[in-house]
Amino acid sequence: MFFNGLLHRIKRGVILAIATSLFFTKLSRLLSTKRQQAIIALTMVCLFVSMPSLALAEEICTDAEIQYTDQPWEGKVRYKQENSTPDYFEAPEPLAGAPNILTIVIDDAGFAGLSSYGGRIQTPHLDHLANNGLRYNNFHVTPVCSPTRAALLTGRNPHTVGMAGIPEVSNGYANKTGSIPSSAAMLPALLKPQGYTTFALGKWHLTPTWAMNPATGHFDQWPTGKGFDHFYGFLGGETNQYYPELYRDTTRVQAPKSPEEGYHLSEDLVDNAIGYIKDLESSDPERPYFMYLAFGAVHSPHHTPEFYRDMYKYHFDEGYDVERDKIIKKQKELGIVPEDTQLTKRHPDNPRWLLLDDDEKQLFTTFMENYAGFMTHVDAQIGRLVDYLDSIDQLDNTLIMVLSDNGASAEGSENGTINEMTFFNGVATDIDYNIEHQDDIGTVHSEPHVPWGWSLAYNTPFQWAKRFPHEGGIRVPFIVHWPAEIPDSGAIRPQWQYVTDIVPTLFDILGIELPKTVNEYVQQPLAGESFYDSFKNADADSTHTVQYWENKANRAVYQDGWKAVTEHTKLIGSVPEGHKGKFGKDTWELYNVAEDFSESHDLATENPKKLQQMKALFVKQAKKYKVYPLDDRETYELIDAKNKALGEGKTDFTFYQGMSPLHQDLAPNTFGTSYTIDVYLDREHTDSEGVLVAQGGSGGGYTLYINENNKLAYEYSYLGFERFKINPDLLVPTGKSKVTYKFTQTGIDPNREYYIGNGQLFLNDEPISEKVEIHTVPASFGLEFFDVGQDTQSPVSEAYKPTFTFNDSIEKVTVHIEPDEQSGKVRKMVQNYFN
Repeated sequence: MFFNGLLHRIKRGVILAIATSLFFTKLSRLLSTKRQQAIIALTMVCLFVSMPSLALAEEICTDAEIQYTDQPWEGKVRYKQENSTPDYFEAPEPLAGAPNILTIVIDDAGFAGLSSYGGRIQTPHLDHLANNGLRYNNFHVTPVCSPTRAALLTGRNPHTVGMAGIPEVSNGYANKTGSIPSSAAMLPALLKPQGYTTFALGKWHLTPTWAMNPATGHFDQWPTGKGFDHFYGFLGGETNQYYPELYRDTTRVQAPKSPEEGYHLSEDLVDNAIGYIKDLESSDPERPYFMYLAFGAVHSPHHTPEFYRDMYKYHFDEGYDVERDKIIKKQKELGIVPEDTQLTKRHPDNPRWLLLDDDEKQLFTTFMENYAGFMTHVDAQIGRLVDYLDSIDQLDNTLIMVLSDNGASAEGSENGTINEMTFFNGVATDIDYNIEHQDDIGTVHSEPHVPWGWSLAYNTPFQWAKRFPHEGGIRVPFIVHWPAEIPDSGAIRPQWQYVTDIVPTLFDILGIELPKTVNEYVQQPLAGESFYDSFKNADADSTHTVQYWENKANRAVYQDGWKAVTEHTKLIGSVPEGHKGKFGKDTWELYNVAEDFSESHDLATENPKKLQQMKALFVKQAKKYKVYPLDDRETYELIDAKNKALGEGKTDFTFYQGMSPLHQDLAPNTFGTSYTIDVYLDREHTDSEGVLVAQGGSGGGYTLYINENNKLAYEYSYLGFERFKINPDLLVPTGKSKVTYKFTQTGIDPNREYYIGNGQLFLNDEPISEKVEIHTVPASFGLEFFDVGQDTQSPVSEAYKPTFTFNDSIEKVTVHIEPDEQSGKVRKMVQNYFN
């Protein structure tokens, strides 16, 4: 057909050329000069040759496939517009009857964390979802947050997508890059071609540190680069609930109000979730959405509004040992565990409640009252969102799934802490300090974490906790609410399922399949199986029959009701002496979890043959899913190895006023070394004030600022326990000047809990203060950022309120770190405590 059309076009062109030549021949006879006749003759030759070519060009335009965008274009192009056919682009049409999808992740909530799962913390709004939906009592995740989130959003096992651990620390191997590859497209990217609008709110924790600087881009590693149309939340693993790290899409923003005005992050997240839905319902009400709402709660810091703290006064006075007994009794009454379920033995590192003194009991109870209020508060925010969906008649058409990312956390250690940074710095909890300051627990003056006795209680009936592949770390609440598709409201489902099953279940619901390529990247296969059949069929088979786990060489494997598991580290997280890198020393346990619901009867001695089979299965799964090499190195060792491979960190930095806050790992590393900070000012006003440079927050950090009296001030907070201040009685001049803070490290605390050094202030290179002895934090200020000209999150100093932005001119800030030959020595102090 193409050649027939082409010949027809050429024929038309020849006829047109002949007719034109006859016209010009007649015209030439009327011209008087030979020169004019020659011009006409030349024109005739050109037209005769070109006419067939023009016809050919029109035909080529007609049949060419012109692709202007990623969407297929089905129009036709001719030489002229009137002969062409347009095809207009539109947003992808959603599938008929496609539901809205709302996935809610509660952070660090144990199996008994919800009252519908037997816990004694009030969660009435989540109970309402459970009573009108389904509760799964055999749903599993990974032992820690980022791997679970990666598995949930990609449908693949975490090691195969580079997320064996948290993204802040890479080990240089493909299983722990901290960066999810394009070969594992996330759920939002897969739903958008099906007509979905996609939203992410809250905790992300899937972006590597090197990609966290908005100034350098790398937004392909951010939520909006992974398929979400909008993002409002924080990138790290945790944040201050009163002074959070916040981004809207890829732009750093401040919280809309202060804690004194009633701000709390959980409330803000739901406000924005409702706002996103309102916008979509108002502009395109037929379009479904996928919303991923991941709260910071109930991960530490446990920040709780006063009303919710006070709800639980005297509620937990009997202690966590009695609490375990009460919980399992209630679980059996609810039917969330079988009647013959045995309560697992107490962990040997957990002190018996009756052995605590009265002051310790009061302190531990206060921690738990605060934690319980934190959970009830986030439940209330979920209730607000559900009520809004009901008010706009969208609740029945919304598939809601609620889960935790892992079991309850033991990172508060046996005594709990008012400042969780003690744990990450390897500083032992000062229980006397906690007792003295317990009224601060849950307020802006704390960054608390509950003692692990309560965490273990809220993993009842299971043993162990977050970071471990025993059931206490990996079996979590999972609620599915979808009135349009769930006939037996309030039912309990016993099917054994895993977090990678969520993506294939949604595909099953929508009737779609994983594409072979996404953005030209060949896709890894999904690792999960759909459990959609169990929505309507209580007797549906468990579709996930084999699964491995691994976290810091704590490992396990499940197959058809049997499970083998071993812990390589202590409850605190360290490797026992003599076991470093010696994985063959680990003792494996064997459980028939099809009959032993709580994993309480170890059958390793009774059935060694089955244990060997299961251990061999783990090896097979580990090879298949890129678990190897096993790696039990501490954080300081991983950082040290990376520095040696890539070269030591920078020693000289220059910053400018107005810059975005910098993540701690991208800022100057002032831990355990001498350093100098120079601030170059050009002050126009004598009354200008504000922060010049700051890093950290209320849980530890430093700040250099000009106060309301036009005087320079420096303050260093050692984990909130000690505050070191330098306040020279000297007015800061207007015009150009240089303010300098110099710290000289002189030693290490005998108990290895802090570095010792001298701090001193200078003006235009002249000393303006005496040297002041300062105790400095060993390793981390947490996830509070480095700022120039402001203090954007919780204030380092109680002398001002954030952001206390400097209202005059800073030309630049320079930081010089004295080179240190002892690479990694800061983190070695931390290791000392853990071991």
